[in-house]
Amino acid sequence: MFKTPKSNLHMSVPEVAEILGIGVGRAYQYAKEGVFPVFKLGKRIRVPRKQFYEWYEKRITGGETSATG
Repeated sequence: MFKTPKSNLHMSVPEVAEILGIGVGRAYQYAKEGVFPVFKLGKRIRVPRKQFYEWYEKRITGGETSATG
């Protein structure tokens, strides 16, 4: 059975920060506040790639008007 590498399924908060063009600290703050979808893998905060891009798409197409909304 073919397994998708984990790196394709989720990404780190610093990767999200780079995509959003914000600082890593701000990205961790948003993750803690639940601004975008996250889950914990041990002590690490991970961001599910598919759900993140769905959230991002809504945000950039006008579905949400603020970084936190």
